[in-house]
Amino acid sequence: PPLRPLAPPSRRAQRRGKVSGVAGLMGQFERARPPLRKIGPTPAQAAAEKKRKREEELKEALADPIEKYQEEQARSSGKIGEMNCYNTLFVGRLAYEVTERKLLREFETFGQVKDLKLIVDPATKKSRGFAFIEFEEEDDMKRAYREAD
Repeated sequence: PPLRPLAPPSRRAQRRGKVSGVAGLMGQFERARPPLRKIGPTPAQAAAEKKRKREEELKEALADPIEKYQEEQARSSGKIGEMNCYNTLFVGRLAYEVTERKLLREFETFGQVKDLKLIVDPATKKSRGFAFIEFEEEDDMKRAYREAD
């Protein structure tokens, strides 16, 4: 059943101090300051910190191999065997009828070709449909990459 409403206390009763409540118990509460609240990181901050730590660990772990690789690349200046990988262009999806002479004629328009290797099947001696073209200059290779069909 619903509670029965009570009439508000009269002003006269309030003055006499007959109205009591929590204010009467205030003396029993402790007066010390509450302890300082420790606010931890949010889930997003914790994830970002974890990611940062993981990246630092990975960077430290890879620092030595990367340094060795960079030194090796500086020494070799991009040469692998006889070819310079920075001046070499891979050409794929060639028709099987394409010959080295046709490729050379097509790519000499972009610059001096140093070496051209049309990959052939050793058993049938037919083209496998791709080739490696090494240019004298890296800029010629880049131009051929951008402009060749």
